[in-house]
Amino acid sequence: MTVIVCPDCGDELGARARRCPSCAHYADSKAHQPPPALPHLREALETPGPRRRINALWHRVPTGRAGLWVFGAVAAVVILALSARRLEGLLGWTDRGAEARSTDGAPVVDAAPTFGTLALSAGFTPDPAEAQLVAGGSEEVVLPYVACEGYIKGGAPDLDLHYEARGYPLSISAHGEAPLSLVVNLPDGRWLCDGGDDGSSSVVHIPEPESGLYHVWVGAYSTVGSPAATLAVSEKGW
Repeated sequence: MTVIVCPDCGDELGARARRCPSCAHYADSKAHQPPPALPHLREALETPGPRRRINALWHRVPTGRAGLWVFGAVAAVVILALSARRLEGLLGWTDRGAEARSTDGAPVVDAAPTFGTLALSAGFTPDPAEAQLVAGGSEEVVLPYVACEGYIKGGAPDLDLHYEARGYPLSISAHGEAPLSLVVNLPDGRWLCDGGDDGSSSVVHIPEPESGLYHVWVGAYSTVGSPAATLAVSEKGW
């Protein structure tokens, strides 16, 4: 069957049409046979200008039952791809290395602590409560909106503190022979940092602590060596 085709966008025109309703191009009065499917698509892709190319491709999308088949096939592929990703998450097939990295570069808070956990309630004794650990690591401290220095083991906290507050101020400090920095992630997600690069102990004071989980890292100012450190938690004020 012979049809009249717009030479600019490829839209099929009526037998008496003089102007294309899609692109307003004046139609070629010469009737011709439409090319085969693949050459027709190639011609659309080679149409000069992105707007004309998109328009030409749009008018070559199958309509009717064929168009429904194309749309259904594309939709099925998208649904299968999304379902596969959801299944990977449910079965735990995700990249565990990616899970151990924080998206904003901050230390990872939801990993098991390297040196254990302290569980304290307000009024605890003895005060201070202490824990021994090894400071430092290979990763430079990077905290959102907080300036901090030192090197830590960023893949997991050094120590987790479960604290039940009752009106007392709270101090968390790190002591050692080498200068140390101290990083604390509060239950509300905020970060605190203190550096002892002048040789003094590092300490973070929390005047009105909340009940919850505190993640603690003790950093060193060099990646060489593993300095021993004592972490102390106290309610005795400043």
